[in-house]
Amino acid sequence: MILKPTKENLQTAAELLKSGELVALPTETVYGLAANARNAKAVDKIFKLKQRSKTNPLIIHLKNYSEIKSVTDELSGWQHNVLEKLKPFWPGPLTVILPKSDNIPTETTAGGESVALRIPSNPIFQSILELVDFPLAAPSANISKRVSPTKAEHVKDEFGSKLTVLDGGSCQVGIESTVVSLLNDKASILRPGLITKADLEDKIGPIAANNTTNSAIQISPGQELVHYSPNTRMEFFDPKKEYANIKAGLITLQTQETDSRFVQQTALSKSGDLSEAASKLFATMREFDKMSLDLILIERCEAEGIGAAIIDRLNRATKK
Repeated sequence: MILKPTKENLQTAAELLKSGELVALPTETVYGLAANARNAKAVDKIFKLKQRSKTNPLIIHLKNYSEIKSVTDELSGWQHNVLEKLKPFWPGPLTVILPKSDNIPTETTAGGESVALRIPSNPIFQSILELVDFPLAAPSANISKRVSPTKAEHVKDEFGSKLTVLDGGSCQVGIESTVVSLLNDKASILRPGLITKADLEDKIGPIAANNTTNSAIQISPGQELVHYSPNTRMEFFDPKKEYANIKAGLITLQTQETDSRFVQQTALSKSGDLSEAASKLFATMREFDKMSLDLILIERCEAEGIGAAIIDRLNRATKK
């Protein structure tokens, strides 16, 4: 059920969350499937509805910076110092990994002793956080490994009318948050996003890029090798291939001449702006997935700046 974010509907959503139920909420990145992060039974409903692996932790969403201390264990001086330097990125699409407090159940952190947390900027999500007295676990509101939702209708496509969804329109950022681990007094990027490596290094100095894991217990979401995948087969576009006798669609990063080999062709940004491309990426993938195509093709970009986040998603989406 999709609801407009009226005062009455915001209160209804808050009451559902207080009773241990799930609600889909818009964030600036993608729509999240929210539950009380301190309620193990409510969190378990997220894993079941999403068909999500119990080794894949959830991000906890907080109202403000001062709440970080309520969900984390004793932090080192270095961690405190780095958090202060990262403060300008909040509210916004940045997630940090820190040692978790005992009041966060291991169901939320997939059995791990660290916690992923961020402060969202979306006003609807912030309004809900004001109405409840607990942080919210909120992974993307879709079946695990599928394309993340950036519109309320995408959530309904995934789960039908059995889930309450607050409609905040299209998500501004359109891809998931940047994730940075601050464990062991070392900063590393576990998932690239709109906030780039250069943005982070400008605040905290050199930072490692390490967005893969072989550990049985993951410390960050978004690290599966196969993720963000449409039902239709998806590949990177190779201009040298003929793509004969196949019903294919092409997604480009900027406007190009129409190619008669493809039944549908869409540019994510007329100017080649990668931020605009990222904001439209998942929605466009979902549109193409409904076209009964044999193959979705997508153009590559350089893995620099926000291009690193786009390529990260596409590398996972094109693996089967």
